[in-house]
Amino acid sequence: NISFPLLRELAKAGDPTASKVFKEEIALRLESGYPSVVQYLINQGYLKHFTIFEFKTILDSTDLIKNLSSDPKMVSRFLIYCNFKFPTLLEEILLQILKLPEGKNIILSSMSISESPRILLMRPYLRPNSRYLFNVKTALEKLLRETDEKIGEDIIDIIHEVEIKLKGQENEFPNTIGKSRLEALMKNHFDNKFMENLKGKVPFPFAEKLLGKNKKPQSKCSYCGKIIQQGQDICEWCGHKKDDDEGGFFPYPFIFKPPGGGGGLMKEAELVSVKVVAQA
Repeated sequence: NISFPLLRELAKAGDPTASKVFKEEIALRLESGYPSVVQYLINQGYLKHFTIFEFKTILDSTDLIKNLSSDPKMVSRFLIYCNFKFPTLLEEILLQILKLPEGKNIILSSMSISESPRILLMRPYLRPNSRYLFNVKTALEKLLRETDEKIGEDIIDIIHEVEIKLKGQENEFPNTIGKSRLEALMKNHFDNKFMENLKGKVPFPFAEKLLGKNKKPQSKCSYCGKIIQQGQDICEWCGHKKDDDEGGFFPYPFIFKPPGGGGGLMKEAELVSVKVVAQA
């Protein structure tokens, strides 16, 4: 049995047999429908190896969608990925979900996020973006003309919710993109009152870390070039004090490190005073 990553490398190298087996192995893992497995395949970029026809065949011949439906978050990630990679299949995927017993609720849940205090901080960024929602709405409108009355009613309800979400995003951040959108987020969600209300609900270091608020950039030691960890003033590698460029510095006696590279900390070495060594 060849390991999965090795099989991928052989396929990249152009081995036709490896390429065929590689796709089969991806398909087997994908067809399982286990959310964690599918998430791994998406994160590692494995699904991009399929053509639209091959991916459609997997959708049509397996219970992938049914198996994923138990996890709304995974349904959301899967839909967003397919909207990006296989946009022409979005309509078919939505239809498969709608045919499930709780299809409407599954789709609605996939477009909603938890309102826990931690998630609340990044709510405008974590929810589905407007382009994705618009594509979902367009796909549903096409399905509305082709499906039966029961599914049609569900589609109308979902379209209504999508329109509400689109309108809400437009009102919260009108005509803002990129940096201006981030500035609007900081202004609206990190004002003093908001942060004051957050105390006791969210670990404060997490709140600061999430958007880099008050985050100090890492710095390099001017002597040995190693990274000085955030919140520390002394380089653990050579003992040089951060921002001290006055000269006259001599590194720890147990550091064998020329300026600019090489060497390292000998943790097991006995610490011997430099003066003792000199006297010897």
